[in-house]
Amino acid sequence: MPRRNRTWLIVIVAAVLVLCCGGATLIGLLALGSAMAGAVGLPGMGGTVAVIPVRGVITSGRGGDGFASDAVAYADRVVADIEAAEADPRIRAIVLEGNSPGGSVAASAQIYRALREVTKPTVTSMGEVAASGGYYIACGTQRIVLLPETLTGSIGVRWEFTNAEELLKTLGIEVEVIKSGPHKDQGGWHRGLTEEERAIYQGIVDEAYGDFVRVVSEARDMPEERVRELADGRVYSGQQALELGLADAIGDTDAAVALAAEMAGIVGKPAVRRFERPLNPFLSLWGLASRLGRPTEVVLVEQLMESRTPRLMYLYALP
Repeated sequence: MPRRNRTWLIVIVAAVLVLCCGGATLIGLLALGSAMAGAVGLPGMGGTVAVIPVRGVITSGRGGDGFASDAVAYADRVVADIEAAEADPRIRAIVLEGNSPGGSVAASAQIYRALREVTKPTVTSMGEVAASGGYYIACGTQRIVLLPETLTGSIGVRWEFTNAEELLKTLGIEVEVIKSGPHKDQGGWHRGLTEEERAIYQGIVDEAYGDFVRVVSEARDMPEERVRELADGRVYSGQQALELGLADAIGDTDAAVALAAEMAGIVGKPAVRRFERPLNPFLSLWGLASRLGRPTEVVLVEQLMESRTPRLMYLYALP
């Protein structure tokens, strides 16, 4: 066979081999690359860990704009982030980054239930404070990592009522109520509670408290009697919480991510996807500007009216 024909034959055979084996070769190279990435610690080759922040007082709803706030954690937004992380096949574990004194009982329970539905490994990373409702939602995750200085615990329920009756009299404001029953205006800021009304509210508080105790008992594998001993409303430092069995490890968010990756079986350093929304820098300035140049009495009455509807709260009152 002439040399030129042999050359073309070799080229054709080589091309056929590449076509037949190219797919397998490519898969092999990718597998090798993945193994090498795990060995040298390159991020993102083995899987992704989602970090979902919960900052500020926990409240229902999703907020009026697309911005985040350091003061308010909207339950609908947090739940949407949890569900998105659960649905994303690239994400193999979730870290809840909590820095919250708690908030609404209903909103805290909403986030807790969403976390309980997650099938992927979940870890809470506690920051400066993760108390009351902040601790409640942490019990929806499989592990809790916190700093030695974290303020946590505050296991309990509060329901505050503002009695501005004397102030209203001083300001010459009289409130008239037309009601269908004796308790229809209970909790209003124009009068105090009767003893019967106190008993009514105490029953609801006790019910919410019992739910909190049950949640902690199940999450921490602790008898309810022991939880009630710890759940007198006090806060604990992170170190104290660890020693009491209310947390699993000391560490920061990086440590929580590493733990979540280990629980998910991720080899090497995981990629991290933060579910962040931009902060709105004008919210605080707008609130301050709206009060400038106005009589103190008017501002005080407006604040009372804004908070006139008491809410059942898992909330630690920061000094």
